[in-house]
Amino acid sequence: MVEKKFRVLRFVGSLAKIVAWIALVGGAIGGVVVLIAAIAGGSSYSNYYGSSNALGGALAGGVAGALSGLGIFLGSLVTFVALYGAGEMIFLQLAIEENTRAVATAMKD
Repeated sequence: MVEKKFRVLRFVGSLAKIVAWIALVGGAIGGVVVLIAAIAGGSSYSNYYGSSNALGGALAGGVAGALSGLGIFLGSLVTFVALYGAGEMIFLQLAIEENTRAVATAMKD
């Protein structure tokens, strides 16, 4: 068995994966909250812009909320993929180093 080196890199890789999951869950929750807030506040949109059609204001607020919520979720999904991929890349490089060291040790024997 090869000695485990680079403990800090293992920590950083694990931390990147944890932060990726937090970003994904936070983005999903944030997207839903924005959608609900926009739908609930849609009637105030019509009052602000002086529209007498409250249904049109609620629909406009709902559409804006849906697009904003979707944008937040997609942004968190991209962040998740980037951070999780960075963590996996660190672990890939560590595995290559360990395997290279194991082969070099085996060839000496």
